Amino acid sequence: MNSLNAFVVVVLTLFMGRFAAASPEAFFSPETDLVARIAQELNGAKKSIDLAIYTFSSPLVMKELEEAQKRGVQVRLIVRKSIESGQPGFLAELQKAGAEIRWINKINHHKFLIVDGARLLSSSGNFSETALQRSYDENLVVCGDCVKATKAFREEFDFLFTNANPLIPGETSPEELTLARRPAEAKTPAAYFTSRNFQPAVDRRRQTKRLESIDESQPGNVETRLIQAIGGAKSRVQIATGHFRSWNLMNALTEAVKRGVKVELVLDSQEYVSTFKRAAEAQELAECVAGGKAEAECRKRGYYFSRHAYEGGVDVRIKSYALRWDFMKAPQMHHKYMIIDGKTLYTGSYNWSYNAEFESVENVWVLREASVVRDFLRNFEMVREYGAAEIPRLLREFRDAKDELPFHYTPVSLSYPEMDELRGIACAKCPDVFCSNAIDDERRSPPKKGEERPAPPVSCRVQKAG
Repeated sequence: MNSLNAFVVVVLTLFMGRFAAASPEAFFSPETDLVARIAQELNGAKKSIDLAIYTFSSPLVMKELEEAQKRGVQVRLIVRKSIESGQPGFLAELQKAGAEIRWINKINHHKFLIVDGARLLSSSGNFSETALQRSYDENLVVCGDCVKATKAFREEFDFLFTNANPLIPGETSPEELTLARRPAEAKTPAAYFTSRNFQPAVDRRRQTKRLESIDESQPGNVETRLIQAIGGAKSRVQIATGHFRSWNLMNALTEAVKRGVKVELVLDSQEYVSTFKRAAEAQELAECVAGGKAEAECRKRGYYFSRHAYEGGVDVRIKSYALRWDFMKAPQMHHKYMIIDGKTLYTGSYNWSYNAEFESVENVWVLREASVVRDFLRNFEMVREYGAAEIPRLLREFRDAKDELPFHYTPVSLSYPEMDELRGIACAKCPDVFCSNAIDDERRSPPKKGEERPAPPVSCRVQKAG
């Protein structure tokens, strides 16, 4: 009897373990090595790998793709144009070995992977193993039995792949420049895609395929869906995202606040809008409207709305780690998720911006499984409270500084008043460095290949009065 019971327990344990592994699982960095988890999935591929990725530099991922190709796995990649032109070596070798690699004319900001047509991985992060990018706040969701979501992502991949261009012209040329339409969106979609804002076309002069915008005068597909979700919130909206540059989404959040919904927003340091920046943007907006454009049209590009959200009653926290944002040293808040009423999760590659909606292909996966939502709720509380106990000490250190102010410090999540105070102290003590809009709100992009940049400063010398 005891042996039989033991056998039953073992069988049930194996069955439940397999079932649990198939259901959605969430992983987060920096506490988990997401690239290692992705490589593990690639290593287990038996039939096919479909990967749509913005950028990757991980030798581990490259190795697993090569090994998969050698063991007969069908490998297909969709990359962005700059990868196609700037990192041809590894990709060209992979394609010569039999992989099919294509690029699209829009910014391919996807970060998803489908293994054997049935196992879906979607991340907020690119596949990189640099020490800096391992410090980013990122997430990865893995699921082996999310049938509707996997079908939606598979259709997205096939639509883009068929309407994409070969990495090496003439090697795996698309079928005579034929175009593919995509299936209609499901009545209750498991995922949303900005690719529905575009239609495929052929550039006859260049003999390439391209995606063209359908209508940019109205909110796009993903933006509309997120606005609807926010509009349906009854008690709470929680968002962690790297970018917040959508006027329409900002308005949806402040309208939710007016209805009595608690709205919490955690952003990366680059989204902080100083008083200098706010004044400069107001001037730019006035000039744009005076030039004959509608206000909504003027606000589409180049505007940051975190201070608007704060002034509209949203509880905004800024993941702060430096007095000046610098791509080369920024441990970014790189999540892109929203939780509605503690029950529904929206996560993927989508940045909250006009650029994401109409210049990029992006995704948002909708999940309602309680276990994965709980994991994201725990993560949200963690990133919202980064270094909470250290904030008084940090502010005191800045107030009391007599010789130098540190440019960089351990990440903390600051409220808008705390962020204003920190920047105000920096401006008062180092006015030549921090009292200029151009310097205070510097945004630095990744360096181009071969570009040399000076090392970011470590501190600034406090200027003595008189």
